[in-house]
Order: sequence, then C-alpha cells, then structure tokens
Amino acid sequence: ICQTPDANLSAGVQWLTTSYSMWFNRRNNRVGPLFQGRYKSLPIENSAWAYSCSLYVHLNPVVRSEFGLDPWSKKAESQGLKAPSEEMAAKRIGELRSYKWSSYRAYAGYRGTPDWLTTKDILSQASRKVDDRVRTYRGDAEAKLTKGVAVNWPLLGRLKEGVALGSTEYLKKIKMKAKGCSREISGKRKLRRRFEFEDVLKVVEDVLGKSSDEFMSEHGGQGKPLVLWAAREYCGMTLREIGDCLGGTHYAAVSGAIRRFEEKSEKSRQTKKVMKDVQEILNVQT
Repeated sequence: ICQTPDANLSAGVQWLTTSYSMWFNRRNNRVGPLFQGRYKSLPIENSAWAYSCSLYVHLNPVVRSEFGLDPWSKKAESQGLKAPSEEMAAKRIGELRSYKWSSYRAYAGYRGTPDWLTTKDILSQASRKVDDRVRTYRGDAEAKLTKGVAVNWPLLGRLKEGVALGSTEYLKKIKMKAKGCSREISGKRKLRRRFEFEDVLKVVEDVLGKSSDEFMSEHGGQGKPLVLWAAREYCGMTLREIGDCLGGTHYAAVSGAIRRFEEKSEKSRQTKKVMKDVQEILNVQT
C-alpha cells in the first residue's frame, strides 16, 4: 500500500516497473515483459480499510500458490479453504512465514523492517497498545489460514467493483468526482497545490510562534525536523534538495531526521499536534 501527497502514484509505479524490467532483462540477457498484467490502483478511504486490504494482499500468495483460485470466492470455500485440517493449516502458515517476496514477515515480526518500508500506519489499526500491534497483526493474518480465509469481509465487494475501498458514502464521493471525465482524461488527476520551501518555513513559524532563524538553529527542537517532514510531504522535494536548502546537509541525515520525527509523533502528543496543525494548513487541494 502506497501513499503520496500528489496524485502521481501511477506515474511513479510505471517508472519503477519499466526501469526495473529494463535492468533485469539486461542483467539476465532476456527480452519481453517481466510483470504479468497491467498496473491497477484503488483509492482507500483510511487506515482501517487499508488494514483489511493489507491482510488480503499478504495472504494471497499462499492461497493462490496452493489452489490457483481467488481465495475469497465461494468456489475456493467449497474446496476446503473454510475449514482446513490442522496439517493443512500448519503448512499454509509455514509458507506464509517463509514467503520472502512480500512485506508480511516484517509486519508480523519475523524479520526486521527495512528502511524503505513504513508499517506503523497499518499496524496502528491492529491495537491501541504499541507493544501489541505486531502480535495482533500476525494473529489476525494467520487466523485466516487456521480458521478459514473465505470470510465475508466488507472490502471484497469493493474490490470486485474496482472503484475504491471504503464506506458506501466514500464510494459515492469517488463516483461523483469521476462523473464528467471523458475517456481521454480519465487517467489524469487534479494535483495538490505545490508549496515552496519558504512557504513551509512560514507555516511552521505561525504554528510554533517562532522565527525560522530561531527554530532552525535549535538543537533538539521540533521546528527543524517539522520543516524537513513538511517539505518532503508538500513541496515535492527530494531528500537531496531539502539538504541543499539546509546548506548542504547529506540526504541520509535528512532522511534520518524525518524518520525520527515521525517516530516521535507516535509517542508525543505535542509533536503530533504541531504535525496536525501544519497538515491542516498545507493539505490544500486545487
């Protein structure tokens, strides 16, 4: 599941798959398509719906590899997916835990989380207690394989519709926005207004009640990392570009500062509040 402050996910995935396919083909002296099927994305209303979607995606490789079926269909249920034997359940769980081509092992605590993977948004839906989230997610996923996976989840009908994942009201809003779009422009989206680095500095000044000269020179304060985070989210800047605005700070240091700030926001109400205040100002659609 990917998030982006702009409606440019399709372009990003197209670039990634094309670049990787070219690299892989050259390295292995092969030609032709590398990925099966066309790329498709669905907007998801919130993290609660994304949680169910994450479980669905993580379980798919195990069930499909075994049966070659849609694991949520009645046909699959009739072939024993609903009530597997203990032996079959153990086999499925073993395959799920050993499958290395998904992020499940990181979500479930079977391996460390790589730097490029963010799990906190999904795991926050598993439990209010931070210490219980990984265990609860693992339990929710593996229970589908021990007690049956053909469950009538609300998201299944949404997946079949191919419009969006969310409540009925959310789907209505998505469909209303889609009305009037011609076939020629159906793939385009309205972009979020782009901000300059100076705009972010001014917003943070207003939120903190301090001058940028003051909080950008503070050691251990929240003003500077707040600026870095907001610049990354709303200015469309790369880590290297943000570092250049700081006088040549290395992009790795910028990345680390943003990551630590996001981790702090999970524990500090004050940090979460200023983060939300900045979001409310900059989260403007045009």
